[in-house]
Amino acid sequence: GNGLGQRDILAFRSPVMEHVARRASSLEELQTEVQPELLRGVPLDVCLSGNGQHFARPDPGMFKVDVNLYRLSRQTKRFKAFLSHDWNTSRWLKLLSLLVIYNSRAAFVSSLLVTICVGVLQAAHLIPKVWWTTSLVFAVFPFMFCFWQRIRSFLRIPVVVFFDKLCIPQHDEELKRNGIFGLAGFLDHADELTILWSHRYFSRLWCTYEISTFLRDSEKPKPILVMPVKLAVVLVIFSAAMHVVMLGFSILEELRNSYGWELNSVSALPEGRMRDMFNKNALYLPFLGPVMPLLYYIGIGMMEDLAALPDQLSKFRVQDAGCFCCANGHRHPD
Repeated sequence: GNGLGQRDILAFRSPVMEHVARRASSLEELQTEVQPELLRGVPLDVCLSGNGQHFARPDPGMFKVDVNLYRLSRQTKRFKAFLSHDWNTSRWLKLLSLLVIYNSRAAFVSSLLVTICVGVLQAAHLIPKVWWTTSLVFAVFPFMFCFWQRIRSFLRIPVVVFFDKLCIPQHDEELKRNGIFGLAGFLDHADELTILWSHRYFSRLWCTYEISTFLRDSEKPKPILVMPVKLAVVLVIFSAAMHVVMLGFSILEELRNSYGWELNSVSALPEGRMRDMFNKNALYLPFLGPVMPLLYYIGIGMMEDLAALPDQLSKFRVQDAGCFCCANGHRHPD
């Protein structure tokens, strides 16, 4: 049949996931095939639009939704990724995580190429060595980091993903039921599972079901990409701070070389090695000084979450897992 049999779900090896799968296998209604007309994906730039507004927790719950949201998705045969997340995690953390996963490589490559081109053109005296050419180099990375998926869609090569809120019809109860019961079918049509991980992830029933279902076929393993959402914050903050520092350093160097201008605190120092050191490092402490404690704080919180993960998995019980109805006292929000 099309249902998830116990033998199929126990195909993967993890003891914790075996326990989850045994619990899930009793749900005979959950299907591994989904109707073709319900198999829909959404361009990643649509998911990211509005500063990740679609990742905001529905209020109140899943029962008051805009019918037009479903129209943002389109019929497809496969997805690049199935986005797995919990609704209690901040939309901003999910937004930053997806930008790091899917945009950072393009941002790095573009920034590197523009840097090389600008350097060659300056060396050939085809463009001047002034502050605006330097600023152009530093502007490429954040621009591509924020808008690469929109550029891909404009070029007709979008990354198509499965995002439950937009790909399962929320406005029609019958279609919604078929979509939810066919969740395993959506997972089977995804090339990879992208997990936006927080400490809440394995406490949510559907999140655990998604990863256990994705892992059930041990003969044809597919990649799972796990992004701790706090790690994305650390990477973005550090990158932004370094960009600001290096841009400011380049502008100060330009001002000093062209006009002899220096910071008052530096110009008061006598000529020598100490003055040169202050000239080169004047921006590091003001910008990186406040940033580093913040990065350590977020990083330590992330490590604490990761340290608690083995214990969380070993003590997992389906009966203790939460979902939307549990969070609302098993009552309809209306």
